[in-house]
Amino acid sequence: KIIYTVSTSEICNKTSLYQKDIKNSVLFGGIQYEMSPEEMLKQAQKFKSGFSSYDSLNINTDNSSTLHSIISDSLTRGLSWSFLPGSLDEAVEIKDVILKKDIDVKIFKGTEGSEEQFKALEKKAPSIIHISTHGFYFGNDEESETVKSMISENVKFAHSDNPLLRSGFILAGGNRAFQGKEIPAGVEDGVLTALEISQLNLFNTKLAVLSACQTGLGDVKGHEGVYGLQRSFKMAGVDYLLFSLWEVPDKTTKELMEDFYKNWFAGDEIRTAFKKAQNQLKEKYAGVPGSAFAWAAFVLKK
Repeated sequence: KIIYTVSTSEICNKTSLYQKDIKNSVLFGGIQYEMSPEEMLKQAQKFKSGFSSYDSLNINTDNSSTLHSIISDSLTRGLSWSFLPGSLDEAVEIKDVILKKDIDVKIFKGTEGSEEQFKALEKKAPSIIHISTHGFYFGNDEESETVKSMISENVKFAHSDNPLLRSGFILAGGNRAFQGKEIPAGVEDGVLTALEISQLNLFNTKLAVLSACQTGLGDVKGHEGVYGLQRSFKMAGVDYLLFSLWEVPDKTTKELMEDFYKNWFAGDEIRTAFKKAQNQLKEKYAGVPGSAFAWAAFVLKK
């Protein structure tokens, strides 16, 4: 068995994690990337007035099944920031699995899946943070340079010298920032960078699931490892990370995540649950050309 760790010091620490260690969870999915300045300002005002939907919001997600009829399942979690129907279904399915164990769970979707909402988690970080959305990483390779050439020089997420600014997630309203449009004063831009995450206190979080494209990538600096989202979450204090190494299909990512949580909450240790979920997806799509593209993308790291 191979276990991925951030440093050799982790070998001396407890390496197992079971469902019984989980107290509460927060899920982000079905996020609305297109928002008007007025909508962004309205959401931000909730936090300025001292209201935190993390404490009291109860979102109805019963209408999620209608989304598949109008949007293709072949979407990937990267490239363009279009709505991801599988991300909402994924969050709803995982919520149902967690609730069966009487563990508190919140879902933030649509305009509620904001950057302000994510940063509010720092006040009392949950045991699980699951983020099902678009992820990005702009490297220095030829492909990244081609993409960056199509993005305005004013968009810092693509052109910054700091690799922790060139990696992150797209949250509610994030399209405006990537399109170089004006963001209302005092409002977060909807692009949550690795740099911002690294400055949060998430030491109570046992697992962060980065269910998006390329969330494990970053600049490699000598012997210091990868500078990107995986480093930022470890700097913030998260114990386990589940991240991806390339662009992942929306539909099969949803299936992998659902199987992982079902296995884990049925009593498997976290690493066993994840490996079993990969094998389940592998068997389901056996013989399908390129199927490894879906199940092999994700890595669980201590």
